[in-house]
Amino acid sequence: MIDRIFYFYNFVVFTSIFIFMILIEFLQLFLGGHGTFIGTFDKADLVCFTLGYISIVLISNCIHKSNKPDKKLFTFENKKKEFLYNIKIIIIFAILGVLPSLF
Repeated sequence: MIDRIFYFYNFVVFTSIFIFMILIEFLQLFLGGHGTFIGTFDKADLVCFTLGYISIVLISNCIHKSNKPDKKLFTFENKKKEFLYNIKIIIIFAILGVLPSLF
């Protein structure tokens, strides 16, 4: 998200992932427990998710304001490439996030 052409699109994707993770954490509060696939609720997770989200948004916002991308880069082809790149990254990290709970 820090150095992307379509900053607002990436911001929306990143924010939706953050909200999804917070919802999963509260789902763990009501449905989770030791030994379940869902996991256990932890306030430290909420704090770390929030601090990480705020720091990445602030850093990327400062970098994006100081380094405006060239208007020639705003093409449909670049938007399609960036969308596919984001989907690939989301899938990779979703798999990496699930792997520790399988063992």
